[in-house]
Amino acid sequence: MPMSWNDSLATGVADIDDQHKELFHQLSRLHEAMSRGTGPDEISSTLDFLGDYVVNHFATEEKHMDDVGCPAAAANKQAHSEFLAMFEQYRRRFEQSGGSPALVLDIANMISRWLVDHIMKIDIRLKTCVVSTCRPG
Repeated sequence: MPMSWNDSLATGVADIDDQHKELFHQLSRLHEAMSRGTGPDEISSTLDFLGDYVVNHFATEEKHMDDVGCPAAAANKQAHSEFLAMFEQYRRRFEQSGGSPALVLDIANMISRWLVDHIMKIDIRLKTCVVSTCRPG
């Protein structure tokens, strides 16, 4: 079951929230394809999209956190680095063994869980900084 966007995930930065919404939309598309039995066909284009999109999204998010002096900035960069390494492992598995339904489900669930967990634990901290500007001085 795909996870969906809701207002509790809002960071208060429109472009970051819009990017998060797009990530949820792409994951929803993948889950829909899986329910139609076409998940293995969709996974390649989804992985290509995510590979490009998360790099751009992470850069945008990291810049916003740096700009407002968010205390979560370092943890955010570390989490992004860890996600990219994990994502590349899944991509290699897909390229080596193809898009079995089990692998597609594993990838979709991993990304969905990571995204919600990351937003709720790290990205959401940006909201306080946007409102109060965490930067000292």
